[in-house]
Amino acid sequence: GGADQSKSSEYSEQDVMNVLAMIRKEFNIDDHRIYLMGHSQGGAGALHIADKYSSIWAAVAGLAPGAPGFQLDASAKFKDVSVLIMVGANDNLIGSVQRLDETMKSLNIPHEYKEVPGKDHGGIIMGGMTNVFTFFGQHARPW
Repeated sequence: GGADQSKSSEYSEQDVMNVLAMIRKEFNIDDHRIYLMGHSQGGAGALHIADKYSSIWAAVAGLAPGAPGFQLDASAKFKDVSVLIMVGANDNLIGSVQRLDETMKSLNIPHEYKEVPGKDHGGIIMGGMTNVFTFFGQHARPW
């Protein structure tokens, strides 16, 4: 049901933040270069978490994000986070990702949008990594 779904999302979000806390404690992390990436439903989750905890992330990448589950409006805080949205040109869900791109443009949320030729919903993962790492390498938090 709906309640179970929202509980599950809450737990997933908490998992991400717990793992980040462990990594920050265990390793010498550059706080200006912390990145988040997700695919499909995880891509929507990455955008949600980037918005909710916008002071942490230098950049976020949503690969074929499950856009219908992601509510976006003018109150989005992640205007400060560099955002990359990528989708395979052969992805059946490309329409919803294109609509997310249009919505972000209409809300003046800066982001980069890429359609990768020849890739489908799963293929964007390996097919998009070079772009993701290049994008992350170009962005660091200034504060």
